[in-house]
Amino acid sequence: MDALEAQRNLGAVTVYGDAGGAQVLKAARLDGARVLVVTNSELVDKVRICLAARQVNPHVVIVATSSTAAERAWLHEFGVAHICDAQDELTESLIRSIRSIL
Repeated sequence: MDALEAQRNLGAVTVYGDAGGAQVLKAARLDGARVLVVTNSELVDKVRICLAARQVNPHVVIVATSSTAAERAWLHEFGVAHICDAQDELTESLIRSIRSIL
């Protein structure tokens, strides 16, 4: 909550709540958004968010992270346009960090 307050003090619009609920997505102005990034760890949460997002904005492009091939298939089925492999991204980040040290 402190981080949200700090962002509000800088003039950012912030919303706190369950992104799987249409009211939270509406408060976050998803109806006017072009892209939604979903990084929740549990597939069931990601699917709920995708379904709610489609209700609020049928045209939003959804980008999500995934950790398995099965999860990628489910996310694709629920309208995710771009799926990033969480392990690949973590690996790339670790490699960049190690290179910067060496």
